[in-house]
Amino acid sequence: STRIEKLPDPCTMVIFGASGDLTKRKLIPAIFDLVRQGMLPSGFTIVGVGRTTMTHDSFRDYMLAAMREFGSLADSEFALWQTFAQGLFYVRADSTVLQEFVELKTQLKLIDGGRRTEENYLFYLSTPPNMYSPIVQGLGFAGLAKPETPHNWVRIIIEKPFGVNLASARQLNKEVLSVFEEHQVYRI
Repeated sequence: STRIEKLPDPCTMVIFGASGDLTKRKLIPAIFDLVRQGMLPSGFTIVGVGRTTMTHDSFRDYMLAAMREFGSLADSEFALWQTFAQGLFYVRADSTVLQEFVELKTQLKLIDGGRRTEENYLFYLSTPPNMYSPIVQGLGFAGLAKPETPHNWVRIIIEKPFGVNLASARQLNKEVLSVFEEHQVYRI
């Protein structure tokens, strides 16, 4: 079937700023819409990262409440949501502390092992712009910016605003490209 051929590779989407507004209002409802359409691979995993203290279960509850408030979740879709929610995880980390990215890498490998996402990572920066640079540096520091094998891939999505003016945009771009290759970077 053509749908199978178009499914993306198994992967883990790591959302920095997962306890924030953008994640609950836009990202999770949009991703769940892809689930409804059967457009995500089995094992698709989301790891929320933020400074707020949450367990995996409390993050799942938080996202369910967000879906009920900002998405649309019919009673008949609750079983589908439950299956999707098994792929929601949370790691508390302060993105200004480089060493916390090493712990994040450890947690990602543990989650990945259980979900079989083949260590393909999509990092989504859903944070205030002043956090972009520390996160990029932290991912580089922990060795998360480069795939571990030629079969893996790593991508980063950076939300706008990308800098506050041309000079700051160029500086941020330089920092991002000191850690990631151009083909890995998506600017929204």
